[in-house]
Amino acid sequence: MTRPERIAGGMYWDRAWSLVEGCTPVSEGCRHCWSAAATYMRAQQMNPAIRARYTGLTEMGPDGPRFVGEVRTMEADLAKPLHVRAPTTWAVWNDLFHPAVPDEFRDRAMAVMALCPQHAFQVLTKRAERLPAYFAGGRESQAALRICGEMGELAVRAGWSKARCDATEKRLSEEHLLPLRNVWFGVTVEHPDYLDRIGYLMQTPAAVRYVSMEPLLGPVDLDGYLPGDWRCPQCDYVGDGGRGGEVCDRCGEPFPPPGPKGETIPCKCGSTIYTPLCPRDGCELACGDRREGGFPATLDWVIVGGESGPGARPMKPDWARFIRDQCKAARVPFFFKQWGSVVSYLNDDIPDDTIAAIDARVNLAGYTGPEWFRVTKKAAGRLLDGRTWDEMPK
Repeated sequence: MTRPERIAGGMYWDRAWSLVEGCTPVSEGCRHCWSAAATYMRAQQMNPAIRARYTGLTEMGPDGPRFVGEVRTMEADLAKPLHVRAPTTWAVWNDLFHPAVPDEFRDRAMAVMALCPQHAFQVLTKRAERLPAYFAGGRESQAALRICGEMGELAVRAGWSKARCDATEKRLSEEHLLPLRNVWFGVTVEHPDYLDRIGYLMQTPAAVRYVSMEPLLGPVDLDGYLPGDWRCPQCDYVGDGGRGGEVCDRCGEPFPPPGPKGETIPCKCGSTIYTPLCPRDGCELACGDRREGGFPATLDWVIVGGESGPGARPMKPDWARFIRDQCKAARVPFFFKQWGSVVSYLNDDIPDDTIAAIDARVNLAGYTGPEWFRVTKKAAGRLLDGRTWDEMPK
């Protein structure tokens, strides 16, 4: 859905949907936050409306601008996608699952997404532990009921006709509400210390589950989170497609085994939605996934990119290659966004003119230190092993 010219530039979204302004740093990836830098700059604008929106959200820290913890929800921007008919991929900035964002505002945001099936919405968070709690209960959750309750008012406020509202309500009743087919949920994992965020994502109803490793600050291993693997979120058991049994989500009875071609056989109550059980002895957890057919949740998309801007830290080429190879083996779409602003002199993927410029600096200064150099992210390019990687979920 994302426009090809955007993808070619390393941008996997069409438009930003800024529902939240402000944030609180939570991990290493926040140290040189691009959003904090942009917010700090906008707070200096001459335009009083822009200045008022961003003033008081950031301060200058030792590593540059940083958020101070104040969060503002942008109610005035909530209906933007309702006024765009052309299919558009929206990136939701900043963190919709920040603790300071009320559930009522999240409900309204989700309701807008439900009303716009022509769009795709990429919702990224570092607060993955809040996802399962919000969606607890899947299609029968309180969140689902609240989201339904918000739809009618939002459609009326957007000026929709009664016929359009009725058609939308009919479509949603036929499709079930959760997971919304046009909403992609992702978590940021910039370092192996934060791999637990993926475990929470696996327990969240989503049409697409993705991980953004930008900036990638250490070697990350996705074993157990890609198709062909399954990781129990309670006891960390990692196995293949074999499970210890399934239970029907509707009636709680044991689910019948698959048919001879692997097809789902409905439960005696008629449901085709079931929950995998962990096969490890002593672990009684039923995985929180509620995907049609009951397949355990895995990652559907992986994004990798280096850090850019002042103070950027290097991404080693082998870190990106290892993740790319894991995705290729599991047939998971892989998107390589950029090398960032710090590149290795020994990286063959850096453009020749950039290396020539580095050569001039080395010769001029008699440089004898490590091979890492600061350049612009555009000069570093986005080739990995001689090509771009612009794969996205279908």
